[in-house]
Amino acid sequence: EPMAGAEKGAGGAAPDRYVSLLDQLVPAPPASLLAFRDLRVARESDGIDVVRPLDGEVAPGSLCALMGPSGSGKTSLLNALARVPSVGLRASGSVALGGAPLDALPRSAIGYVAQEDILMPTLTPREAASFVALLTLPATTTAAERAAICAAALRALGILHVADRFIGAREAGGAGLSGGERKRVSLALALVGGPAVLLADEPTSGLDAHSARVAAAVLARLAATGRTLLFSVHQPSSHVFAMIGQLFLLADSMLL
Repeated sequence: EPMAGAEKGAGGAAPDRYVSLLDQLVPAPPASLLAFRDLRVARESDGIDVVRPLDGEVAPGSLCALMGPSGSGKTSLLNALARVPSVGLRASGSVALGGAPLDALPRSAIGYVAQEDILMPTLTPREAASFVALLTLPATTTAAERAAICAAALRALGILHVADRFIGAREAGGAGLSGGERKRVSLALALVGGPAVLLADEPTSGLDAHSARVAAAVLARLAATGRTLLFSVHQPSSHVFAMIGQLFLLADSMLL
């Protein structure tokens, strides 16, 4: 769904302005390299590799993309990096952020946007963002500051105009936000806590060309603030591909 109002007409300028505001409200942590060594994901039942042992580094400051055909292991790799358990799979190897083992860092250090959203249908996007802010922002953050951060995140993704509508469950035949709007809400929620690392599994899938371009521009602008950004993408447009600064190609469970 194309973005409504001023954000649509402003092209990339409006998202850039609101991401700058978000970065002022939630400053980026020190730039840190995300490194993984001998990272492997295998099926627990028979030990067959879903992701063969991989080594790699995701540099801060530029947008990094993970591309590959369906079934190549993109989601399994992102889950392993984000420490998200997958049913029937076992991850091994080491992941470090800025030289520190990831297991020693707070979970809030990494933001993760799953391919399938897990939004509460009885909440509005503003309420969902406020809940995330309460869980992730420092206790010293005032209510007014939390509200400003949530509004900046929602506006950056062009969804402030639906901030007070129930998310709903359209897939169950009910009313609520569209699939594209839900995808952008999930991405906005990940921005609220200002994580050092943001991992996103196909955040542009299901979006129209304009919305996908704006979502990618938001990710690129966040990376430019010094954060570490890695997202998987299936078939990026030429505009989205031009924003990518680092590219991983995954095929047959291996990095090429």
